[in-house]
Amino acid sequence: MGTSAALHVRRSVLATATVFVVVLAACGSTGQDPGSEGAPTTPSTTSSITDAGVAVERRPAEDTSTDVSASRIWLDEKIILYAAPMVVVGTVREVAGPFWNSADGQKWTDQPGAMDSPARTVPTLYREVAIDIERVVRDDYQQLGTTVDVVAVGGGAGSDDADAFGGGRFVEGERVVLFLATQALCSRDDMVPVVMPFWAFQSVHHVGADGLVMPDGAAEVIEARRNVVVSPGDPEPPPVQGDFATLDEFLAMVEDSRTVRNQEWEGYRTTPADIDARIEIMKQILETGVIPQEPGRGVSE
Repeated sequence: MGTSAALHVRRSVLATATVFVVVLAACGSTGQDPGSEGAPTTPSTTSSITDAGVAVERRPAEDTSTDVSASRIWLDEKIILYAAPMVVVGTVREVAGPFWNSADGQKWTDQPGAMDSPARTVPTLYREVAIDIERVVRDDYQQLGTTVDVVAVGGGAGSDDADAFGGGRFVEGERVVLFLATQALCSRDDMVPVVMPFWAFQSVHHVGADGLVMPDGAAEVIEARRNVVVSPGDPEPPPVQGDFATLDEFLAMVEDSRTVRNQEWEGYRTTPADIDARIEIMKQILETGVIPQEPGRGVSE
């Protein structure tokens, strides 16, 4: 896709992973700025750009069944440690939703936009997770306060979607380490910048009561392996306990990750301005059906 120089954005989470399949309801639905203190996570109403004169009440999804699962590229953990612009230690205060990416939060079936359009939006579930920040480890663009509202794709526990934990598992009251970034998210009704896990569930880590940091999903895998019944004569499965770092060790890894500049990994970093530019590009495509050309490049070139 050609873009103007001013709107050109670097390779990012959206560009190489879920792109614009992930979600949010209408503009402003996450309340205040992500880094503002006490920002609400479940506003009572939101407005749809399809009918600006009508306020639409948003509520948790009544139907969470879907067989749609996002395709994600597995990323080396070292890149996540290096490139994520925000890293926090905090406690999950609230998990709201799940919501569908529509103004009322309910399931929808029509899919605006051409099938091959880069601005096409599809029905997807998400949750809104309020985090009380205990420690800011990194904040490249000074976005964080004492709380942060995170949008996590997938319906979470109890939902029927195939990608229930695509954006990570979150349990109220648990302690977590999160790698975050501002990303451009699309709904049926609008596009807005929000804070999300930098690289889906790979950016979510859980801090156990013993102080060990476990990647998202590791606890569930360990529990499943512990419940395996070994038939007589079959070899015993390997030990289930992995080597997990303590919180202090893990945060030291984060702080050391940028000791040496890595030009290749720099390509995974985006700024809030990059995301704003991406949103403007996508809205322009939706409104005009025309993909912007690079400056100085004619249509016939």
